[in-house]
Amino acid sequence: MTSRYGLADKVVVITGASSGLGRAAALEFARRGSRLVLAARRTQALSATVKECHALGANAVALTVDVRHRAEVMALARLALEQTGSIDVWVNNAGTTCFAPLDSERFDEHREVLETNLFGAIYGARAVLPSFRRQRQGTLINVGSVLSKIGQPFVPSYVISKFGLHGLTETLRAAVADLPEVRGV
Repeated sequence: MTSRYGLADKVVVITGASSGLGRAAALEFARRGSRLVLAARRTQALSATVKECHALGANAVALTVDVRHRAEVMALARLALEQTGSIDVWVNNAGTTCFAPLDSERFDEHREVLETNLFGAIYGARAVLPSFRRQRQGTLINVGSVLSKIGQPFVPSYVISKFGLHGLTETLRAAVADLPEVRGV
């Protein structure tokens, strides 16, 4: 299969692939002929995404992963390498939010937002960077938000996590500056 974007046969890992932007990204990569390794917490919804990718002719496998757990993210990277031998693109997309003031009684929910949106992306970067360095190429996509740059009092933990994600992305760009074919966006 050919692709004007050069994505045919590229190995793409996507977290949060069971719905929303992650699902849409998986389907678009599938249309372009990429080989997919998909992850999410919701097994049934993730399986549905995989079936849709197969219907588009893509090779897709899935693993139920909660990105808040480093070991699960590392297992995702191992699965991708076992299945395909390389990772070309890693999309840190898994995310959640909590609509409550920071000083509300829902602090555990705020913690979950930070652990999912920020630590999940950190774990993803830590899982894939060794492969990118070894391959001397790769693209890491951290899915941000306009709230990566603008405060918003109704979703404070989401805003904090996305500001942190922006900082993570900038830090990683500097960390791989010696490898021009390794990109972070």
